[in-house]
Amino acid sequence: MDTYDTPRFLINSLGFYEFLPNNKFLVLVDQMLCQRGSLIQGICDNVLFLIAGYDSEQLNKTFVILAHTPAGASSKQLTHYSQLMKMDRTFQQYDLGWLGNWRKYGQLRPPSYRLSNVKVPVALFYSNNDWLAPGEDVDVLSRKLPNVVGKYKVPLKRFNHLDFMWAIDVKKLLYDDVVRVLHKYNR
Repeated sequence: MDTYDTPRFLINSLGFYEFLPNNKFLVLVDQMLCQRGSLIQGICDNVLFLIAGYDSEQLNKTFVILAHTPAGASSKQLTHYSQLMKMDRTFQQYDLGWLGNWRKYGQLRPPSYRLSNVKVPVALFYSNNDWLAPGEDVDVLSRKLPNVVGKYKVPLKRFNHLDFMWAIDVKKLLYDDVVRVLHKYNR
């Protein structure tokens, strides 16, 4: 069994089809243990940082983030992400194993996505502290896409993956630029 098959094997064996679903239990944990003033609030904050990168300066501690994040993900989505990490920046379709690949794709290895077919203008926004989408990966992607109109690095050194949605200053640091680019390429 290849190393990238291990997550798929574990997930299928255990019968899990969703990872970290946003459910009543997580909301209850957040309400009971992670509220402002709680003795373990710092632990709750740091669990998120372990996934996305550390940035306590932009964390809105009055907002109930764990009631919304993580929102859950398909176990197949996480397996595919794991496969892509193992494939040294090859952006390919889901690996079903050699027999499954042969049945679905007509070849032993999954085919790469044809990024050269992406014709729309693409603007890439990234940060140095995003552990799930590091700048090196953004560089590789920008070289493979044929119509990149810009790469924009968020100017805050500790801006992390969750900050793209939840940072206190996200409008100033990111959204104003996103809107500017959208207006520029709106046809």
